[in-house]
Formats: sequence, structure tokens, C-alpha cells
Amino acid sequence: MIKHNDKTKHANIEVNLNKLYEQVLKAKADWQNTFDSISDMICILDKDARITRMNRSFSARMKKPYESLLGARCYEAIHSTCSPSTCPFSTVMETKQSIRNVMEIQIGDSVFTTSLFPFFDAESKLHGAVYLFRDITDQKVLENKLMQSDKMAAIGTLAAEIAHEINNPLDYITNYLYLLSESLPPEFGKREYLKKIEAGIDNLAALTRDLLEFSRPQIDVFVPLDMHRVIDESLEFSGKYLQEKQVKVIKDYRCRPHHVSGSVRMLQQVLLNLMLNSLDAMANGGTISITTFCRESHFVLELADTGIGIPEANLQRIFEPFFTTKKNFEKRGTGLGLTICYNIIYQHKGEIHVSSKVGEGTKFTISLPLSHEEKGPGKKHVPER
Repeated sequence: MIKHNDKTKHANIEVNLNKLYEQVLKAKADWQNTFDSISDMICILDKDARITRMNRSFSARMKKPYESLLGARCYEAIHSTCSPSTCPFSTVMETKQSIRNVMEIQIGDSVFTTSLFPFFDAESKLHGAVYLFRDITDQKVLENKLMQSDKMAAIGTLAAEIAHEINNPLDYITNYLYLLSESLPPEFGKREYLKKIEAGIDNLAALTRDLLEFSRPQIDVFVPLDMHRVIDESLEFSGKYLQEKQVKVIKDYRCRPHHVSGSVRMLQQVLLNLMLNSLDAMANGGTISITTFCRESHFVLELADTGIGIPEANLQRIFEPFFTTKKNFEKRGTGLGLTICYNIIYQHKGEIHVSSKVGEGTKFTISLPLSHEEKGPGKKHVPER
């Protein structure tokens, strides 16, 4: 009877242990699933700053297999330029205090803010730290847009005042120059001086026009537009300059559908400005390639040339007001053309970006939302290339 009771008791213990084991396995699986469900990058470090555990987002963002990251020191796996002495992990281990938003780092195309939290066990013994990476890429893009918008508004107010102050004296200078020219005898030998003055006045007139366009951009009624037709018409307007410069145009229209809501005048102004810039960069002929495709309910246009390219130092300033690399007196730019292009695309709720390599050429990429008719039920978009 005793032996039977012992067997029953052992059987019950085994059942209970199995249940506890299953509960532990389930708890571990639930914890890991919860850990992996967090979109922020998280890793756990031991006292030696070695990675002991990480969530799925961490290994995916780092684009490295789990096994290669496990056991690596954080300053080796994440901060290639960081040393143990400057690593914020050391501060957390010394102070046993959290450090929030300690730095911003870039991983791939994304920007992250990082935080470190001390990791204690049930007995309040320090075991390491939890490293948290929060993606703030969208936030940074929005901040940059707001800063750009505020800057444009402030400069626009100043530009309007400058244009007004220049226009008034410019009018009577032009009139008196004309009267002076008419009063001089035909054999007057210094007429080339007058031509130089006229060229300077023309430059000032172009500047004031751009200043007024920049400070008080005209708002047209937006209607659904066939972007391929807008591009073709812009190329027709530029036909004379393309022939003179012996520049070949290659078109590759891939976006079907291709309608956006916008202004023909404003978008053609953008395209003409970009094409004239490309022509200026190709003194000895070359090629302009215009490619369109659809991406995430947007019409994307790429305009690439084979010109001299833009130095890396200038790329960050390319859309800034009054920034120009055209130093020739007769062809000097006002530095507002690309700024106006930026504002026009912004008014169309789109984006414009530039990439370039010196000696190889420049590419402008414009993204515009497809019109509502194109995004309705049953409409199919060509997937991203």
C-alpha cells in the first residue's frame, strides 16, 4: 500500500514538474515574442559590454545574423569609432543611472537616438545594461522640413523688400541709359561699355524677378495633369538649346498611370530650370536621361545628365537661396532657381532630391503624389524598380 502511494506521489510530482516546465517554456516564448515584437532596436549587454541577447529588430537593422552579433562588444558591433573609455556604457556601469537620448547615430539610411538603462537581477545586483535604439528618421525629416519652411518664410520677407528697393532705381537707370544711348552719335566708339552696363542691368532685372517669384510665388489652380505630356512640352520649349549644345535626350516612361494634381506652368518652370542647369553643365555635349516610374502612390521623375557634376561640399547647399556656382558675369545665376523649384515641388506636396558625382553627372529626383483618380479602386501601379 505504501509502495503504491509512493508511486502515485512520484507520478503527481512528475506531472506537476512537467506542467511547470511547460509554463516556463511558454513564459520564455511569450517573453521572446514580446521582445521581438518591439520595433525599436534592443540589446542586452553584460558587464563586459558584450551582447547577450537582442530582439529581431536589432539583428534585422544591423543586417547581420544573430550568431555573429552574440558575444560582440557593443562598441565593436555598433560604434566602429567608439572606444571603451568613451562608450556611454562605462558611465552607466559606474553611476548605475540611466542615460536617455545619449547620442544620435546613423545605421543604414535611418537615424536613431540611443538610451542605456542599468540591468539588475532580483537581488538588485548590477548585471549589465539594456541598450535601446529608437528610430527618429521621420522626426528628423519633419524637423528639417519645418526648419527649411521657416527659413524660406524669413528670407522671402527680406527678398520682397530687396526686390522693391532695387526695382525703383533700376527703372530710371534703364530709362536714362536708353536716352543716353539714343543721344550719342552713331560713330561713338565706346558703345561696348553701354552693352556691359545693359548686361549688368539685365542681371539685376533677372534677380528682382526671381526675388519676387521667390517671395510671392503664384498659386495656380491645381488640376489633374498628364505628367508625360508636361515633360514632352518642356522638352519642346528647350529644343533650341538642346540642339545648340548637341545634347541628346533619352526618355524612359515607366509609370502607368501618370497623372498628378498640379499646375502646368509651375511644373514646367521646374523642368525647364533643371534642364537649363544640365545644359550649363555640359559645354561639349552630352546626354539628359528622363525616367519615370511609380512608387507607393507617387509619380517619380528622374532627370540625369552627363555633365561635370557637383562637388560633395555643394550638394548640401544646392537648394539654399542665393547659392550659385555660376561665376561668369554674363551667365551668373541669381542663386534662386533651384530654391524656387524646391518651393514649387513643396507646394505640390512632393519632394525633390539631388545626387551627383564630379566628372560623371548629376541626377535630380522628383516625387509627386498621384492624383486621386489614379489611386482609386482597381488601379494598378507599377511596383518600385
